[in-house]
Amino acid sequence: MDRINKVNSLLFHELNSLLTKELTSENKDKFLLSFTKVETTRDLRIAKVFYLVFPAKFKGQALKYLNTQKTSWQNTLNKKLVLKYKPRISFVFDKGQENAFLVEEILKKI
Repeated sequence: MDRINKVNSLLFHELNSLLTKELTSENKDKFLLSFTKVETTRDLRIAKVFYLVFPAKFKGQALKYLNTQKTSWQNTLNKKLVLKYKPRISFVFDKGQENAFLVEEILKKI
């Protein structure tokens, strides 16, 4: 496993633990939020965190929640990561997974 994959894996696990600890009960009742993968650039400057929301109609609210937590989570990650450059996290809706679910639903109907 190369360094980038190790960083991706570490970020993924740390962010998932932060998400499970801090997702408010207000939001838990509305939607389910999950991270699917992390992609860090080769220079370790940027980390795209891909997420899914169920039901999908709450994409906007989920992104708003993630952006409000971003600074706090970034600070927590910066303290835990022992790297020269700390990747800046950004959140991206995972359209690939959403498309996979749509294909699965179509196949079920056949």
